[in-house]
Amino acid sequence: MQTQQRTNLQPFKAKHMVTGILALLLISLVAVSCEQDAYDKGEGAFSYTQADFCEAYTNSNGVVEYVVTDDDEQLRLATPFTAKSMATPDSVYRTILYYNKVKQGSAELVNIGLVPVVGVASADKFENLRTDPIKLESTWMSKNGKYLNLAIWLKTGTMNESAEKQSLGMVCTDTLHNDNGTTTLRLRLHHGQGDVPEYYSTKYYLSIPASEILADSIYLSVNTYDGDTEKRLRIK
Repeated sequence: MQTQQRTNLQPFKAKHMVTGILALLLISLVAVSCEQDAYDKGEGAFSYTQADFCEAYTNSNGVVEYVVTDDDEQLRLATPFTAKSMATPDSVYRTILYYNKVKQGSAELVNIGLVPVVGVASADKFENLRTDPIKLESTWMSKNGKYLNLAIWLKTGTMNESAEKQSLGMVCTDTLHNDNGTTTLRLRLHHGQGDVPEYYSTKYYLSIPASEILADSIYLSVNTYDGDTEKRLRIK
């Protein structure tokens, strides 16, 4: 498995998956409180707005015409759109979608945010494992079983353009063969704080494709500000 040591946020195509380290260019935001959510929920005037994690599909012209939610519901957008961050033709983007459902199978877009996707790198091919602390809010499997998802809080702040960015990745440290014939992977979340100052906390989501986890279950270890935390999740 090839490890990419410093990649910017990229889309993943249907036949290609970005794996290894994901370097996050964390936009400096005005802190109105000590904690904030990086994903604008599109609330306010939209009293019927709902949110779902989904895959957004671009056509041959780089236009997003429809999405498929984690409930495997296909929603065609009432108004297709283009965006610089989702411009690669014939690609699939992991996103969180805020929308109004106008009718069965059709949605009016309110807002959409990219969700970083990382693969699983084996420990022997992984250089400079970092375990700088984060705040882990929750972990869960998508309803359709396609993704392992993490909700995390990262310490962020204003940084100059030449500063080292934060990095996130998932590393497999061991494979356990259980007595019942199943396998369990021990995974470790890599987090490098880089040169990013720790002024305030911002919430992010992270998705790992289940196709990258070749096991029946996992033990996920994450270093938090309260100490090391381990979660066990069933994949199959």
